[in-house]
Amino acid sequence: MSKKALVIQGGGFKTAFTAGVLDAFIVSNHNPFDVYVGVSGGANALSYFLAGRYKSCIESIHVLLEDPRFINYKQLFTTGLFMNLDFFEEIAATLVPLDLSTIFNNHGQKTIGIVATNRVSGKPEYLVPTADNWVSCLIASCAVPFVTKAKHEINGFECMDGSWSDPIPVRWAVEQGATDITVIRTSFLDVKEKQSLPNYFGEKYFKKNPALAQIFSKMHVQYNDSIDFMLNPPDGISIRQIAPIQKLKTGSYTNSKMALELDYRYGLEMGLDFLKKHS
Repeated sequence: MSKKALVIQGGGFKTAFTAGVLDAFIVSNHNPFDVYVGVSGGANALSYFLAGRYKSCIESIHVLLEDPRFINYKQLFTTGLFMNLDFFEEIAATLVPLDLSTIFNNHGQKTIGIVATNRVSGKPEYLVPTADNWVSCLIASCAVPFVTKAKHEINGFECMDGSWSDPIPVRWAVEQGATDITVIRTSFLDVKEKQSLPNYFGEKYFKKNPALAQIFSKMHVQYNDSIDFMLNPPDGISIRQIAPIQKLKTGSYTNSKMALELDYRYGLEMGLDFLKKHS
């Protein structure tokens, strides 16, 4: 039986765009998927989408922007970091509650994956979230060295942001049996990447750990491979992408209330346009 998959790229605060797309899906009651997978901020967006509450994802992003318990530049002088990922626990529990009971009641029999990167092997870990470890999976998928906590332990191994090992996990979706795949992007449709300066720095910083250094040296290769796969999928595989056409106002770590709102509205428009064409 053919399966439909939803694949969600990460992007830090650019996930405001993704939140808009997914809210278009929610208000249109569009959720025909059998397989779900998200990476980094995309995993957070996926979680709130599965819970089904309109605007909850963008609300959570606003909390991350505005609450000093998450972004605090004074922490740079004590911890060397300025984003506190463990604050996710409080957001999901009380500030913008993540309704796990609804998720499991409605989607418990479906395939759900959250991508993290194994810090020892450099390989992707496709975490299967449970009621007990869901938020821990999100933290593992979002852990960025030099910005947030450098690692997060889950299932007995240390993880970091999933974007380094499988930034757009379309191949994994196919391996789960999906033949009809919708991908929500926070980057342009067909623009490929070169090694970024932060990744070059990470490669040199971790040079005594070859597996970890390779994570930083090969991220753009993994990303470009996913682009090629989506633009030229195997026979029998249909891949549709929702991607910004114009540059988003937010960046992965740069933001403002206005930028978040503009990107959210842009995503909402793109999501509704997609549904008009493909419903």
